[in-house]
Amino acid sequence: MGQKRRGPPDGHDYYDLSSKHVSACKRIRVGPRVTLCDFSDEILLKILAFLHPRQLLCIERVSQRLRRLAADTEIWRLKYFDQWIFARLPGLRARPRRSQDASVRPHIGIRLPGQAAVMTSSLIDWKRMYQVRRNWDQGLARLQEIKVAPPASPPVLAAVCRGLIFTADGRHGLRVWSKQDGRKQLLDQTALDEKVTPLSLAADASKGKYTVAVGYADRRIDLYWFRGLTGFLKLAEFTTPTGSGVVAVEIMWPYVLDITREAHVHLHRVRPTPREDPGKPSVMSTTLQPIAPVNIAAISLRRTAATVIASITYAFQHFNGGLCIGLHEMRVSRVVNEASGHPSSTPSHPSSTPSGHPSSTPSHPSSTPSGHPSSTPSDHPSSTLDTSPDVQTAEWNDRRDWRVTSRETSSSPLLSPFAPSPLITSLPSSLSYSHPYLLACLPDNTMMAYLVTSNDDKLEMSAGRRLWGHTSAISRAAVTHKGRAVSVSARGNDVRVWELEDELLLPNRAKTSTAVTPINTTATMSTRAKGQGLGLTLQELRHTLALTQHWVGFDDEQIVVMCERDQSQFMACYDFM
Repeated sequence: MGQKRRGPPDGHDYYDLSSKHVSACKRIRVGPRVTLCDFSDEILLKILAFLHPRQLLCIERVSQRLRRLAADTEIWRLKYFDQWIFARLPGLRARPRRSQDASVRPHIGIRLPGQAAVMTSSLIDWKRMYQVRRNWDQGLARLQEIKVAPPASPPVLAAVCRGLIFTADGRHGLRVWSKQDGRKQLLDQTALDEKVTPLSLAADASKGKYTVAVGYADRRIDLYWFRGLTGFLKLAEFTTPTGSGVVAVEIMWPYVLDITREAHVHLHRVRPTPREDPGKPSVMSTTLQPIAPVNIAAISLRRTAATVIASITYAFQHFNGGLCIGLHEMRVSRVVNEASGHPSSTPSHPSSTPSGHPSSTPSHPSSTPSGHPSSTPSDHPSSTLDTSPDVQTAEWNDRRDWRVTSRETSSSPLLSPFAPSPLITSLPSSLSYSHPYLLACLPDNTMMAYLVTSNDDKLEMSAGRRLWGHTSAISRAAVTHKGRAVSVSARGNDVRVWELEDELLLPNRAKTSTAVTPINTTATMSTRAKGQGLGLTLQELRHTLALTQHWVGFDDEQIVVMCERDQSQFMACYDFM
């Protein structure tokens, strides 16, 4: 029998805080025990919103209900904005949380970069976006190498577009790769003309469907549609009006931009066939502007509500001034007659003809020497720019009147800060331009980044900012309009990620770039080094240094590097998801 509880000395049942003997009344429990899971989903979501993302991932393992609540879209939307949006906007950071939530309300449509249509917040997987963005910032990716061509094969061209990888070569044809079951696998393949070598490749998905353009050495350009169920479908085949081989091609449906070996620039518009007369669409071609032949150049194509803008970036030697980066821009816009309000009946340049029948007198707008912006006015002084919504669907025919303006700008001569001769005379190894960011790879293991201002009034380049990070020669670099850039070294696996928006707007940043670290190969090499000694580790190191990388492309979730080892061509895929 248990001992009786001894009462207070004076016989009164109360708490005496000064006494050593404190008597407490026994609490009577009323009702069942209340746990965290007894709260409603609304209250739990409010509680989980205050947890760190790492804690949310731990909560998901408790039960199916907490897993569903911890993966809620609105929670991860706020985490994404707190980490990468509000942190860069001091004005929003100082506001209370309630007003921050109101500024990114879920019912407001959001246009994500690379998306063709406006999406509501409920349709966006914010948890996936948070994971991908975090892996990009930390440089964590899964590496997979795919052998795409055996020895003694022609160079394999590649293009990355919205999660798909397109490759083209004369032996294997046009192929498309995608991620399935965690690995890159071949989806479809179609044969190309083996007699002619493909020189350029581009892909576009701006209109909700994949369109691929292949340029050949005989001035021919082939257009393909890719659909997941039916595979590749050849859409059109046409020839450039002038020049020889198509060394670079860019596509933004329905426009195709190309440049030949002789630096002739052509713009093509694909006209779909009417429903009552099905068949292959016709292509209207025009010669925009021949520029001086250059050794290294990059082309870019973009469009506004009423203008199609073609840009050519190149490097040239300034007279007694060293190396300069030039930007040549041609703007093609439709004009209307002020008196009638309709397009002029007399066609102006660019002259347009159906595919296969190039114009005998292509137009060449005038230009000025590099370094002095210029503008070529329309031949019709009584015409103005038409900004009506139907400009985007206007066709190039004899009833339309188009105006071409041309202008140029250039950077100041590039200098090497630690060289005996400060002027840089060697050409850059790579140029990449996606408005408004321009990137040039210099021979001193650095890069120069520029911010381009291009509008109806002016075209100019900002003072360049030098980017440090590579310890060896840089082979290629690519940049997107969002400001993200990727560069690779000529040998080895030195792949670095840059945020040019932060680099150009925040000059005093401590972190300049992030080295991409393959998370699936580091552990394997460490295990081999412990188990089998240092000899195998040195063998793996020589195997890595034997890589020769000559192309890089990327999208929101992956980086693709075309490299060569022992005369075999490989495709190195860095997956951030």
